[in-house]
Amino acid sequence: MCKVIDLVEMRLVIPDELHKKLKHIAIDEDKTLKDLIIDVLRQYVQSKSQPQGQSKSKLREVLSKTGYATLGELVKTGRIKRPDRFISKAIAEGVKVFETPNNDYVLVDPDLWRRFEKEVLGSRKDPEEVGDEKLKSLLELLHKNAIVYLDMDEGWRLV
Repeated sequence: MCKVIDLVEMRLVIPDELHKKLKHIAIDEDKTLKDLIIDVLRQYVQSKSQPQGQSKSKLREVLSKTGYATLGELVKTGRIKRPDRFISKAIAEGVKVFETPNNDYVLVDPDLWRRFEKEVLGSRKDPEEVGDEKLKSLLELLHKNAIVYLDMDEGWRLV
């Protein structure tokens, strides 16, 4: 059995069990069921229509701890089912993605990448001289994977 709710000029069919739960939530929030559903729909639409970067996505949350990760590491955790789609989504969200010679990918949070470009690229700093641990470990990872190299005249450069 389902309930029918008129929302402005729209009808919404809700299964009985969900209707009961929504009705209890509406009562707890001192709203009508109609107002509750309109609020929920409004919040949903706003969250889907925000420009990228306005709210941290799950992808950016994954990268927020260290600022970077390899696709191989993420696949091993079981969080990624379709690596090809994940890479496409990462690129669409502004994550810096580098392919390594061993067919893996390094994904770098855009904020960390901007700092890396500003503080490390072009400098001649030894990794031990890089003060920030995230930047230091990112430099070591990129160097180990042949993504950056040290040019004695120009400093650290992308391959």
